[in-house]
Amino acid sequence: MRSMHFYIVSYHITNSYHTNFILLGTGEPSRDFMLVYASNAAEEFDWAINDRVDEIIEFKIPTAKEREEMLKQYIDEYFGQINDNPVSLFTSKLHSKDFDGSVKAAVAATEGFSGREIQKLVVAWKAAAVCSDVSSYPAAFQEVLDTHTAQRKLKERWKTSS
Repeated sequence: MRSMHFYIVSYHITNSYHTNFILLGTGEPSRDFMLVYASNAAEEFDWAINDRVDEIIEFKIPTAKEREEMLKQYIDEYFGQINDNPVSLFTSKLHSKDFDGSVKAAVAATEGFSGREIQKLVVAWKAAAVCSDVSSYPAAFQEVLDTHTAQRKLKERWKTSS
């Protein structure tokens, strides 16, 4: 069995290798080489790499209006048109005035969610719709929403404790 020290040193050597590779290709302007990278933790990149970034584009967390538009877009995308299948019965509820209040509640509950997290939420709603009977859709919808907001809070705690 290898010691933990071996893995830590190995990680740092690998990380150093990647950093050096990137720096080698970005030492001076070139028409032949372009590097694009995205990160949720850009502050953790080596300063020598950050120094070579020509342009930074920040994507902020969606506003309430943007979250509502995204929820509606993903609902339309994942649930589709209303017809006789079980998922469409859920869709018809999603488009009803009664359910509009639930979507507004989801907008409020998803404060701080990224676009990817909102998409994953709607995918989970679809899974719940397929696995539930029509009468339990509102409860299933709320249970999935509660689970995703709890998971989001847990991830935030992990981030602040590390």
